[in-house]
Amino acid sequence: MVQSQSTGRYYATARTTTISCTFNEVICQGLIGKTLPGSIEKMECDPYEYAIPSTGEVITLTHAYYYNPTERTMEQEVFSMRAA
Repeated sequence: MVQSQSTGRYYATARTTTISCTFNEVICQGLIGKTLPGSIEKMECDPYEYAIPSTGEVITLTHAYYYNPTERTMEQEVFSMRAA
């Protein structure tokens, strides 16, 4: 859940990322719906343009999401939310 900075309301979100691998299609199909240990984290990066698929609107983003295989403790999760 993410809290809006402008309204204070909470919104459910899902973060996704891609991970390069050498798996074949059969193995990949078997992994759909599975969970990997670790987390998907937001990382600042150079600005880039992104087209929103549903509207075609082009926006500039300065972050990307990456997979971090290290498990996070509850304290790390709470303190990273407060810092954001």
